[in-house]
Amino acid sequence: MIDILILSGIGAMVYLAVRYIRRQKVRGVHCVGCPDAGHCQGNCSGCGMK
Repeated sequence: MIDILILSGIGAMVYLAVRYIRRQKVRGVHCVGCPDAGHCQGNCSGCGMK
């Protein structure tokens, strides 16, 4: 029973992460993890993330 709860929790986290990334891509955000994602040109050379 505990295994089912753990697997469903992990599955829910993965689902929510994928949903967040897809929504950000639809909004036109190029670099989802970048703090300047809304203003970046898409190559992430302006911020510290690569």
